[in-house]
Amino acid sequence: MSHSFSKEYEAARDSICNGAFPADKSVDDLIKKLKKLLASDGFDDASSDALELLRKEIMTFSLSRVVLGTSSGEAAKILGMAGAYDTAKKFSGNAVLVQRASALKLLRHSYFISKTGAKSLWVISVPKGYTDWPSLELKPLASDETRLKDNLGKVREYFSSSQKKHMHEGAQFALAWVQKTLIVLANAGKDKGESMTLVKRWFKTKGTSDTDLTSIVSELTAGFKKVQGVLNGNRLIFTDNPPDRGTADETNTEAFVWSGGWKDSLKVVYIEKGFFARGANVLSGRNNWARIIIHELTHSELDTKDYPRDNSYGWQGINPMDPKFNGNKAITNAENWAYFAADCANALSDSERKTALKTP
Repeated sequence: MSHSFSKEYEAARDSICNGAFPADKSVDDLIKKLKKLLASDGFDDASSDALELLRKEIMTFSLSRVVLGTSSGEAAKILGMAGAYDTAKKFSGNAVLVQRASALKLLRHSYFISKTGAKSLWVISVPKGYTDWPSLELKPLASDETRLKDNLGKVREYFSSSQKKHMHEGAQFALAWVQKTLIVLANAGKDKGESMTLVKRWFKTKGTSDTDLTSIVSELTAGFKKVQGVLNGNRLIFTDNPPDRGTADETNTEAFVWSGGWKDSLKVVYIEKGFFARGANVLSGRNNWARIIIHELTHSELDTKDYPRDNSYGWQGINPMDPKFNGNKAITNAENWAYFAADCANALSDSERKTALKTP
């Protein structure tokens, strides 16, 4: 059975911080840097250079890397760093070795996406050939050197360079939207009604009173401050969910976060193929990426829902005056939060707003 990214991170952190790596100065120096990187509450951006140092240490150029997306040289280096061979160069495979190799493999495909003057995030791009996290993908191969090498040698990643850039752009737009939204909320009741008009547009149901609206403004303000904190914190992680690969969930889902018993302890949003799809939603490009990110962060940080289930998205219509939201339920729907933020940021065209606010 698989697990969340947070569990994978914890396993990697335990292996790096407590594993017995070979007594080699270059390896020892790198492991010390990786230990600093792997903080208890997520990757430490002050030590992000450790990831590039790891890639520099293990990556090798070969024709097979370019043509097939594989690198036997890289696999051999990971196994060497993990202590797979004794002094006689004999392979010594076991579960603990695989844990160390899995941790190195995960980190080799982890990236700190940073841009001057903008907030940053982490992207995990597990190789395309995997259908689970490295620790689980490699676990059954502990005693099989050949298969272990084959799997460690898979280097063609799930996310392309342009997709990593798009995710970062989406996060920057999301932060800008949230900042503008907080300005609107701060002016609710103080300006000539423009701010409250926006609040009512997305959250006033048929039974919403003025007292309810005051409470809604307070809830929105507190909630968007939490979302802003995540987007500002340099701890946000984007990854796909490898077990979904090749399934309808991968194809038809834009993004998701775990809840309940699987809820991540880290700040993680799972990005699937639908995130990058064109023409599949009301919004497109950066605006759609920002919408998705805000939508998911309200789930993880504020426990919003997709309400009502199977009829809660902008393309379906999320006008709060729709009877489905009776009883002040619009404030519980993640999509209403996201479109409200887009509207506060002047990111909606008239036609996009009209589509999202349609009623049956």
